[in-house]
Amino acid sequence: MSSSKLIVVGCLIQLLLLLLLVSDGTDGAGVSLYEKHLLKRQADSAVSSKDENTGLYDSNDSVISLNAANLKAQVYGKSHASLVEFYNSYCGFCRRYAPVWKQLASDILGWNRQVKVTALDCSRDENNAICREFEVMAYPTIRFFAPYYEDGDQKIGELVLLEVHVLKRC
Repeated sequence: MSSSKLIVVGCLIQLLLLLLLVSDGTDGAGVSLYEKHLLKRQADSAVSSKDENTGLYDSNDSVISLNAANLKAQVYGKSHASLVEFYNSYCGFCRRYAPVWKQLASDILGWNRQVKVTALDCSRDENNAICREFEVMAYPTIRFFAPYYEDGDQKIGELVLLEVHVLKRC
């Protein structure tokens, strides 16, 4: 079936559903059958895309996807620094920012031995504890982890400020 025929069939189906709306095709609670159909389709789409995609980033991107199981192995004690974006895959700001983060990861891919660009989806249940541990209060939040970062009570960001002051003096 050609794409123009598929478009016509799709339009006819939407027209029939619209006719149900006009003819007071409600479910008794004042919600039209057409509105219920649209809501169900949106919900099904959100669930299926969430199942297929583990977040806003996939293996085709230069962004390394983190989770509770691999965070320590990817970030802690490594000879490279890590930029970690804590995001929520349902957040509109995060969705709009994702292309920028992907582009950054792609642009600095040549520096891969010095810094990794990563992301962690705080909307996933298994990542909630990590997001609380790093006191993520808004999305997206970006944290810098210096090389050889270790778990514990540290002043995250203090090394960055020290490096900035040193660079300003040079």
